Amino acid sequence: MTIEEAEKYYKDFMGDSYLMWHETGSEKTKEFHDMNISDEVLAKWDEDILEKRFEWLSELDDRAWHYHVDILRVLELGHIQDITGYVKRLLDAMEEMPDKIDQDNRINIIENMRDDTPFHRSPVRMICERTPYGLRMDIIMRKIMDFKCIDEPESVGFFRGKASDEARKQEYVEKYNQAFAKYFKG
Repeated sequence: MTIEEAEKYYKDFMGDSYLMWHETGSEKTKEFHDMNISDEVLAKWDEDILEKRFEWLSELDDRAWHYHVDILRVLELGHIQDITGYVKRLLDAMEEMPDKIDQDNRINIIENMRDDTPFHRSPVRMICERTPYGLRMDIIMRKIMDFKCIDEPESVGFFRGKASDEARKQEYVEKYNQAFAKYFKG
């Protein structure tokens, strides 16, 4: 594997070793890891990924929640040491969301921000412990969570089974609130 191939491979899977292994097998994943690419190079690749995701997030379209969680996942990789600027940009984008995204996106954003999930560690913990933006995050999240769900047919999700949108929202709001209470020390 050349360094160019490694970069494409890394970016295709947003640096997620599990996805690399799951999608391409252990041999290719090992080949990538055996290259021992420095954290500085991985941080540069993470920055490239983040720039693309921020560009897509700025559209605030029906996939806003997906770009939001992608940004959180990349920041959680830990290659970028000072995440403050990126978290500020993410919060700036989130501040615009309440009036511009639909109910499903809002519920999914709340889900993204709950405590540890099957896909990532607590973004609330990351923001509270590694940036000065814990309180700002909470103020923005309160605005995102401030809506009443419109009655819709029950939705089905991979991890949640059947649940109404209001039930999903309330579950994620509670999990977010628990995470904020646990990690915010301000």
